[in-house]
Amino acid sequence: MATASRLSSNVDASLTRVFTEELSCPICLEELIEPKCLPVCAHNVCKACLDNMARKNSEIIRCPTCRQISRIPPGGISSLPTNNVLIKFIEVTPGRKERLKIQKSLDHSKPVVEEMRKRLTILDSALESLDDNWKKTLEEVRFTSNTLIEIIRSQESKYLQELEEFYSKKQKSLQNQRQTLSTLTANASSCVQAADEVLEKSDPQELKDMEEVLTQQLKEIKLMNIEDINEMRSKCDEKLEFYPNHDFQLNLEKYCIGQLKSEITQRSPSNLRFSTDTADINSIGRVIKKIGHKGTRKGNFKNPGGIASNEKGEIAVTDYFNNRVEVFNENGKFLFKFGKKGHDEGQLLGPTGIAYTRNNKIIVLDSKNYRVQIFDNTGRFLMSFGKKGSNEGELGQAEGISVDDNDNIIVTDTENNRVQIFLLDGTFVRQFGAHGPEGFDRPLGAVHHKGEFYISDKGNNCVKVFDNNGIYVRQFGRVGNATSEFRCPRGITVDKTNDRILVCDSENHCVHVYKLDGTYVTKFETKKTPVGIDLLKGRQVIVSSYYGHCFQILSYS
Repeated sequence: MATASRLSSNVDASLTRVFTEELSCPICLEELIEPKCLPVCAHNVCKACLDNMARKNSEIIRCPTCRQISRIPPGGISSLPTNNVLIKFIEVTPGRKERLKIQKSLDHSKPVVEEMRKRLTILDSALESLDDNWKKTLEEVRFTSNTLIEIIRSQESKYLQELEEFYSKKQKSLQNQRQTLSTLTANASSCVQAADEVLEKSDPQELKDMEEVLTQQLKEIKLMNIEDINEMRSKCDEKLEFYPNHDFQLNLEKYCIGQLKSEITQRSPSNLRFSTDTADINSIGRVIKKIGHKGTRKGNFKNPGGIASNEKGEIAVTDYFNNRVEVFNENGKFLFKFGKKGHDEGQLLGPTGIAYTRNNKIIVLDSKNYRVQIFDNTGRFLMSFGKKGSNEGELGQAEGISVDDNDNIIVTDTENNRVQIFLLDGTFVRQFGAHGPEGFDRPLGAVHHKGEFYISDKGNNCVKVFDNNGIYVRQFGRVGNATSEFRCPRGITVDKTNDRILVCDSENHCVHVYKLDGTYVTKFETKKTPVGIDLLKGRQVIVSSYYGHCFQILSYS
């Protein structure tokens, strides 16, 4: 019985295999649909599969099973005999109906599973990205806190140094006064004591001998110019007191060091650019390369500021907290650096703006030293000009610097709400601007083109335009995050070939492009907080990212 059962099972399996082979198309390997019988070898193939084969050769068909050749009749594939017996076999095949139902359900389920797998991939990527975002944001919070602490510690050091200098000087002065007075007192006391002794002895001869000397000495003591005791007490009581800035303390408690905002990245390209121009501008702003990370090693930055390039493709970037300038080639390869923290010639303290002259001198705005420094193209110090103040030629804390076609130096004097023009030798030429509607509220960048100055105005969130004489002409832009709206416009440059103005929108993390009359053209996204911008050989845009600790090379055509 067991042997018979196994034999029956083997036969069933063999029959099933034979049926499956005979009822399947040798081309698509699926169940035969409208099977056509080839006249030479009698093998069966789906009509649709034969139609596909006939497209390559409309006269013959090579059997996919035995490779024999059959001629296609004049009526085409449709005129080949249909194997109706095979169709009947297919219809009565055991389990066919159930298999078709399962197959249909499977076909519907596979895409769902695939979509679920895609979502798992997104979640895996999101978890990895979340970890990176957490580390990056944590670093930025700590960096901002440490920066504020560093500023406060710097002020603390300044006041402690002033305190030490005052008490050291005061102590030395009092000690010198005491030593002088002590010597005079000892001499006077000795003279008085000698006179007392002569008088006490009452020796006529000694009185006669000492009278003239003692009288003269006592007269000198009497005529001594001794400081008024009350005035002396007043000077001795002089003290240095510290008066805390309570408003600053209250503001520290009232205001936060920043904000944590949840942002969802918009992936649609249409959300990244807007255009009112008819030209094809879709290639503007494509990231070609990112250069630098946060750090102090060569090629890295701690909050880069201004950026500039020359006709050779060299790129110079101010490194604000590293107090230096770094220079790269047009491909972003590090070449050299110069400058270090200090107040001496060639040293820097918070460098911001930077520009190249026509003969490749490097102009650096040394903001916390309130001066402009000029270097040759290797970073060797040449000269400097400027000092702290608000008079002509003096500077407050300033951010932007550029050079016009005549190598005149244009300085955006941010703290004094004005723009100043200097010759290349530092000679003051003129100034314009003030605080007001046709002036500025903390200007940050300025360029000159075709007889007009274009100035980014942080407080008014716009670009203001002035003529060669410094007369207000027009402005464009307003506060916001939509088309042609700014949140803290900073770096600004000009595309002289196409008469376009490019402006860094530092808090919207993008760059806006305008025509000279203020007509909006487009915008493109950048790394976090773009502050400096220039055109690299007129073909690419270079943008420095303050909180991204890097600069980017982007497409521009």
